Amino acid sequence: MMHIGNLPPNWHFLSKAVQKEGAIAVGVSASNLIPDWIKERFMSWVSSPHSGNLHYLKKNIDVRLNPRLEGILKDSQAVVSIAFPYGKPMALPPIWNYVATHARGRDYHNTLRNKLTRIATQIASVYPGLKWRVFVDSGPVMERTWAVLSELGVIGRNGMIIVPGYGVKVLLGEIFISNAPLDRVAFSTIPREPFSLCDASCRRCQRACPTGALSEDGLVDAGKCLSCLTVERRTYTIPENIRLHLDKFFGCDRCIDACPHNRAQFSILEPPAIANIANSLEEFVYAPAESLQQLLAGTCLYRTGAVQLQQQAQFLLDNSSYRCLGYNSDGKEVK
Repeated sequence: MMHIGNLPPNWHFLSKAVQKEGAIAVGVSASNLIPDWIKERFMSWVSSPHSGNLHYLKKNIDVRLNPRLEGILKDSQAVVSIAFPYGKPMALPPIWNYVATHARGRDYHNTLRNKLTRIATQIASVYPGLKWRVFVDSGPVMERTWAVLSELGVIGRNGMIIVPGYGVKVLLGEIFISNAPLDRVAFSTIPREPFSLCDASCRRCQRACPTGALSEDGLVDAGKCLSCLTVERRTYTIPENIRLHLDKFFGCDRCIDACPHNRAQFSILEPPAIANIANSLEEFVYAPAESLQQLLAGTCLYRTGAVQLQQQAQFLLDNSSYRCLGYNSDGKEVK
């Protein structure tokens, strides 16, 4: 059953439109309603060492905190937040087991962008003259904040949005709109406590994180997060005490898989154009980078680049050898 968040009066047609595209949750929030405490929370985190190498988050902060400015959709009225599931991994060659589940197959940015465009077109057919713009994990958009404000769910201690009945294995997309006949976008006061769906004693995601990147308040230390370190393009090497914990060369699923709220049984992800990018981890590491880069076209891995991914895959091989010599992931000798 679809989770319906906040919807303005007469907008219930939207649930059918998004469900047709495979979404499992939808909600709408006014685009000028980011509470001050959320702005303060973001500014405190992004200006701290915990934001790690995510320097792009420090750009266009004024637009990020106020999407009604030029840069997103000038004078936008509302944000339609939509969640799509990726709960069940598709059958792919074994090399994809070293890739986080959400990034397996065709680049989800393109898949979701196409779906959001069709949904926006459907809204425009109901409200002629509507202006809109879609975003999928791109641009200066605080997607999880908008998901919370649209009542799609709450933020867990792993920093992920938890959609009731589905959990954290979801991908988010947004449609910013203006020129819609919205007299009012109903808005519920968002509580300061971001974990209201989490059991007070549950720390499964925190225990699952081998580097201690997760805090009590749902903020992530990007400098310790295996996903941030292996997905974003780097100009530095991953510290040895961190890379010893790698089990994938792109992303990490540990805190996601640990969440007890996960219920999603299907996925909107699509197969890649070329599934057999390598027959083994060794073949992946030693393949000509230029040829490998071509094989990665159309996937999430393409942006990170073959050279960096091969370096990270080499770390996995080194870790395997290290453990075979009698050491665990902390570098301590096994007695």
